[in-house]
Amino acid sequence: MRRHRHVALVLSIALWLSLVAAPPAWLPASAAEKPARLDAAAFGRRLLLIAPEPGQLDALRGLPVSFHATLYSDTGERYVTSADASTAGQIAAAGIPVEVLDADTRGQVYYFVDARPPEARTLAARLGRILYADTGQLLLAAQAEDEPALLATLPTRGIPIALLAADPLPLPDQTPSPPAPVRAAAADPLIASLLPEVTPTDISNLIADLSGERPTDIDGRSVTFYTRYTFSGQIVDAQRYVYQFFTNRGLPTSYVDWTYANYSGRNVVADIRGVVHPERIWLIGGHFDSISDDPYNRAPGADDNGSGAAATMVIADILRHYQFADTIRFVHFSGEEQGMWGSKAYAQALSGQGAQVMGYIDLDMIGWDSDHDDTVELHAGARSGSNTLASTFITANTRYGQELRIELKQGTTSRFSDHSSFWDYGYAAFLVLENYTDDTIPSDRNPWYHTTGDLLSRVNLEYVTHTARAALATIAELAGIGANLTPTPTVTGAVPAPTWTPTATWTPTATTSPAGQCVERVNKEGSRPRARGASRSPPPRPAISRPRLTREPAPPAWGCCPLGPRPSPRRVRAAPPCPPRPRSPRPSPSAISSARPRRPAPATPPPTRPSACRPAPQPPR
Repeated sequence: MRRHRHVALVLSIALWLSLVAAPPAWLPASAAEKPARLDAAAFGRRLLLIAPEPGQLDALRGLPVSFHATLYSDTGERYVTSADASTAGQIAAAGIPVEVLDADTRGQVYYFVDARPPEARTLAARLGRILYADTGQLLLAAQAEDEPALLATLPTRGIPIALLAADPLPLPDQTPSPPAPVRAAAADPLIASLLPEVTPTDISNLIADLSGERPTDIDGRSVTFYTRYTFSGQIVDAQRYVYQFFTNRGLPTSYVDWTYANYSGRNVVADIRGVVHPERIWLIGGHFDSISDDPYNRAPGADDNGSGAAATMVIADILRHYQFADTIRFVHFSGEEQGMWGSKAYAQALSGQGAQVMGYIDLDMIGWDSDHDDTVELHAGARSGSNTLASTFITANTRYGQELRIELKQGTTSRFSDHSSFWDYGYAAFLVLENYTDDTIPSDRNPWYHTTGDLLSRVNLEYVTHTARAALATIAELAGIGANLTPTPTVTGAVPAPTWTPTATWTPTATTSPAGQCVERVNKEGSRPRARGASRSPPPRPAISRPRLTREPAPPAWGCCPLGPRPSPRRVRAAPPCPPRPRSPRPSPSAISSARPRRPAPATPPPTRPSACRPAPQPPR
């Protein structure tokens, strides 16, 4: 009898472990994951730039070549790869144009640097070797021991960077992005009725919390965010604030840990589970960390990226009451200002799991519009999947009356936000951004970008509101909102490989531009943006019944699961504190949440940067 009991106990434990090891595909990706590492792989001996002609890419499949990034330009795609010396010779012998960027990758780190700021090239040359340059970006090589200086210099001077990770990527055509299905050919009355629930007041209150305009409650403590810098101690409070927001609203929420060299951090993800295809995941969100010219002491980041984080949270708060055919996942990344560390690790983990990611909408800096022309940039690159996904946003903007002036970026696209991490792994993604870059429409760049002056008082709340409404309409249509959906059995076991079933799709009215061109999308056929002060109201609310649905109980969070509390991740070593600085009185909460004029006056040029207290650099790798 005892033997039978022992066998039964062993079988029960084995069954339980198998269930833990294979969580449902719709759960947040950290449910049974180890921290994703960005430095687990190594580059090949030589760093190469190859420019294959159409049809030549197949010749590389049998060669030991690692792909690391795709460069988009008006003349086509080129690829940053690595291989040994003999393989570089084989590539050249196959007739594929190849250029050696770096003959020896040992002991090097590589970062893309935004080439648009005036001092970008000069500062980059002081910090390392410029291996490649075009009109939009530089590729910089630096000694690994000089990486902390690079991180402390370029982003704090308003120059974005993006890590070139050694992790090999799939060949560009191995994981093609399926066209994003648009589920409606006309405005959905349910979606139209939700748009007025996105209000400037709700967005203002969240940005006020995130940017330190007022104290906020975190686990019963009163906390004021002076900074959300990834290397500061307050980043832990910031991630806890975001986590608490979603759990307080009953959404299954998880931390997703990442590590890179001597650094570690956490992303926050929360789900609305799909009831028909929970394995199909639509992502929307943006980074929650901030930076400035004095990042350890004051980095409010109201526009960058309090605006995108707040818009995501408001959208989640509204949509949580409804059912969707597919899963919507709200993602908030840390380490973005250091080169997209958090999102790169997360996209890498999703690809390794075979997750069926349908697309990602990246909301990053959607709060500056000093010339009041309502221009929004969509950075979609040259891939068809990302451009089709961006077209759904363009359609929703017109269909639901938000009247944003859309500028679609293809050949002139930027990689300097979290959307590019998903491009690298073959997922459809695009960036929603204020009018930041010069192109067909002259830029209206925020002069307070990456400074201590990025404050709530300079955010155009009406502009954020209408961008958030267009994003809400887009994600609700893509995920298939509905009140009478038939649930399917919960998916268990390992996540299946990405598949796509062709469905009928809607073709946008606006014509698609040739690759490599920037196209201005206008609100209505032949119309120009409305005059200043003209009314812009959402569509009238139709008289329909909007059922509020009861969500199923959330799965257990870390700390109460059968395995016990989760071990604490490795933290970034804190730098020596700077001397305290006098601070001006902060406005009261009532003043922050009070109504603001729809069109704030353009901000004055930023003052000359004061000499910042610079803590000791981070330890080398």
